[in-house]
Amino acid sequence: PSALGKREPQNYTCHSWLPEEGKERCVVASDTGELLLIENNELRATIPASPEGVSIDCIIPFGNKGFICGGNNGVLSIYERSEEKEMYKRTKSFSIENHSVRIKNLALSPSEENLVCTLEDNQMYVLGLSNSDILKSEEMNFDLLSQGFHSQGVTGVDTCVRKPLVATCSLDKSVRIWNYIEKSSELVKFFPEEAHSIAFHPSGLHVLVGFADKLRLMNLLMDDIRPYKEFSIKQCKEGVFSHGGNHFAAVHGNVIQIYNMYTCENVGNLRGHNGKVRSVCWSADDTKIVS
Repeated sequence: PSALGKREPQNYTCHSWLPEEGKERCVVASDTGELLLIENNELRATIPASPEGVSIDCIIPFGNKGFICGGNNGVLSIYERSEEKEMYKRTKSFSIENHSVRIKNLALSPSEENLVCTLEDNQMYVLGLSNSDILKSEEMNFDLLSQGFHSQGVTGVDTCVRKPLVATCSLDKSVRIWNYIEKSSELVKFFPEEAHSIAFHPSGLHVLVGFADKLRLMNLLMDDIRPYKEFSIKQCKEGVFSHGGNHFAAVHGNVIQIYNMYTCENVGNLRGHNGKVRSVCWSADDTKIVS
């Protein structure tokens, strides 16, 4: 506090101690993107805000060279020692292509060859720093760490009977197919509408997804999830395939509609509930439905 006492009050978002022999040196960031260098409890230098003037949310030391920081616009900046009065100068900045989401946390590997950053939308990216001198700022230098994840709440999940696959859907408007043996993501597709429920066909070749605007039956291809048939049911919260896979039940408010999987014909409607149907289950021989 004594080091910053004469300054106008600011929102300070993060700080990091820098390894400097014989000196207690700390860098503090503000929500305007300004960096303050404090040494032995004295304000030594002010590093101007980046051109965008956006909040910096995380800082970590980068060996004896300087430090790395990330913030609100998904841009990662490397600052290195300088002979100028600011003492540190921004030498490189990298951004995640088409993904200007706030960077929340940074971690550097012990060898300082890889930097992992976590984003506000729950994604994790890695940046290789072993050749940071020759990396070009305008190129996409980041890779996903393992795979992408849902960025908002998961609204539906279902497993496949014949393949080691799990299907999930989310309010982030994506449908994802996962392999639970290999622990990997097999397919990802984004849609214009939020998804509220998902059902996996026993064959592992089709999924039934209840979107905000319609219920869609979709085929799983090698590299795509392609809609095949649409049904005029909004925000379907529950869809279930029969065990044999030749029918499916879809909840439409307080009515359960039964469809033929292959002709997509509505073969029956089950009425009786006064309130919205929450859950549907087929009997083992597919002759009965419990709701």
